[in-house]
Amino acid sequence: MSTPRQTSSSSITSADELRYTGMDERRRKRLISNRDSARRSRMRKQKTMEDFANAVTRLKSENNGLVGKIDKAAGEDQYGFRHSGLESPVELSLAFPFPI
Repeated sequence: MSTPRQTSSSSITSADELRYTGMDERRRKRLISNRDSARRSRMRKQKTMEDFANAVTRLKSENNGLVGKIDKAAGEDQYGFRHSGLESPVELSLAFPFPI
């Protein structure tokens, strides 16, 4: 992901002040304030999106690990038919009502 161009707040304010010299003071300050607020909002949104992307990566990795453990356990003991004393898949489904 590309990083936003960082500019000091004072240089933005100076450039904006030069641009809005003819406007009345209240409008000029509001425009400058809105511009700074929009910049901060974009930065927060970018950080949130990066956090979500990191969470997706972490959860996919965790999911793959869990799927691997399930596959390994299923291959080792054939769903517990021999070790639990259960004779059939029907008995197993009654003992474990949620899908394995």
